[in-house]
Amino acid sequence: MGCVQSTANHASPTPNFKGAAAADGGCPFQHTNTFIKVDVSAPTAAIVQANGHSEVHTTPPSSRLSAECPHLRVEEHAGVRVQLNRCPFGHGSVGAGPFPGYVHGTHTAICTEGCKPDPALGKYGRLNETPRQTLVREALESQEVYHKDKGSPTAVKEARIKEILAEIESTGTYRHLFDELQHGGRVAWRNAPKCSNRKFWEELSLIDGRDAATPSEMFEVCLEVLEKAAVSCVTTANIAVFRPQTPGTNDGPRVWNNQLIRYAGYAQPDSDKVLGDPAEAEFTELVMKEFGWQPPNGTPGRWDILPLLLQAEPDKPPQLFEIPSQYVVRVPIRHPTNERISALGLQWYAVPAVSCLELSVGGLTYTAAPFNGWYADTEIVRNLTDTNRLNLCPEIAACLGLETKNDTTMWRDRAIVEANVAVMHSFREAGMGMVDHHTLMRNFYNWWHREKRTRGYSPGNWKWIITPVSPTANISCYLHLNKMTEYTVKPGYWYAPGWRKYWKALKGPDSAAAPAHAKPDMKSMLSTTLTAKLQAVNADKLQIVLAFATVTGNTQQFAEAIAKVTEHAGTAQVIILNMEEFESDRWAAALEL
Repeated sequence: MGCVQSTANHASPTPNFKGAAAADGGCPFQHTNTFIKVDVSAPTAAIVQANGHSEVHTTPPSSRLSAECPHLRVEEHAGVRVQLNRCPFGHGSVGAGPFPGYVHGTHTAICTEGCKPDPALGKYGRLNETPRQTLVREALESQEVYHKDKGSPTAVKEARIKEILAEIESTGTYRHLFDELQHGGRVAWRNAPKCSNRKFWEELSLIDGRDAATPSEMFEVCLEVLEKAAVSCVTTANIAVFRPQTPGTNDGPRVWNNQLIRYAGYAQPDSDKVLGDPAEAEFTELVMKEFGWQPPNGTPGRWDILPLLLQAEPDKPPQLFEIPSQYVVRVPIRHPTNERISALGLQWYAVPAVSCLELSVGGLTYTAAPFNGWYADTEIVRNLTDTNRLNLCPEIAACLGLETKNDTTMWRDRAIVEANVAVMHSFREAGMGMVDHHTLMRNFYNWWHREKRTRGYSPGNWKWIITPVSPTANISCYLHLNKMTEYTVKPGYWYAPGWRKYWKALKGPDSAAAPAHAKPDMKSMLSTTLTAKLQAVNADKLQIVLAFATVTGNTQQFAEAIAKVTEHAGTAQVIILNMEEFESDRWAAALEL
């Protein structure tokens, strides 16, 4: 697969197309902890928030937007005015959300024409757009990408655009041609900033499931994905796309699983341990308690395959489907020289088929679009050894006879390397597709630079691209790829809302049946703490200065939220300062310097 993916419910990312959740959990933005410094002991309080995380984006001043996008044009199509990016590179509108934006590098232009991301442009369009405007704009820009890549004559492109606009005016939506949709899925992979295996984007094959109207029909299409992958010995990339969401609504079919194939995780009573995969413990509890699923052999096991939970309509309950064993290719993990590791009885499934993502093409959101690729060796290694997954480093270290009481023995490092050796050896012995991380990095390095030369742009996130094992083995990749920047171009893949939200919507807002661990509400905690501190001082004499720096608007939104809290607490004055618009006189006056 070549990407490490998180299954946390963030409006993330274009995730790694070929990522099989090797490091589940945690924020996909991979930022450091959030720090908030509040000093209300002095007349002037400075509150600085860095590395903040939010899923809401703030619209920048229109003057800044137009200055950063030289090819923006306002045009009227299908009865609505839309703002199009007519850059000759054909990338269409460029946004920052829902990504952190520019995680590396200082050159913010994404192409040599000077186009820069619009922080107000996110997963579902611009903040100031209506659903119809978003649909028309993205449909037009997607057609530009399609016909540019296909080398279509201008007359062909214009005729197809005319058809689409007429269909939108008549029905409020439109239907992609097969090749348009297949190309959209391919380009979405090409645009996936966290994927290091994008070299093969043109090989993605579409399985058209748009006519599947029931969960049973959806299940048959999902099995076709698994069958195609298995028959090819996991050397082909396939995507099944079900019908799209109606523009402006929240309908659309859904696959509740994170992946089509995943091991169950059984929380052990009176213990914090999990039998199986801890990443799936809550979902396993859901399908058992609410949908009546039982372990295949009646007794929970470490390698039980979860059933599929498929939903054709959001207002109808999903249905449960067991995956027949012939569609699940299991690879026993054996070490070429260490029999004790081989005797652990480890295994992993050969087909990584991600099903927790949405596909956005031409203004249409395909809410269910499971796809498969092939693994990179380090993805399975992390699944086996990460402390929040199977956490097998201690067992493997014992097989190697390593001292585990002292970290200076590097026992974890040695255990991970030997696990890597075992995984690579086992997949080769089984004849199943897999790429080693050295080849993966070399291929990506060459491909990315070729993209920059020929296409003119290519988003990337260094933290996700660089391999977690021996990252400096290829020093060119480690040092030279840190100039990559991350931004949003469509077509693209994003995390779907996820099964927890699906369950809540199905059962109602007051439902507490979904098994999910409580997470702290950071905004509520901040509000309570800050209000208490502010009430302890003389609010009539207090001035609060909120200083922030942002690219996507996340920290600006956070600063504005703090301002609302302080105003609610009765403070006299709140001043918000943008560090990117530093003016010494204004700052000196605000800070009373």
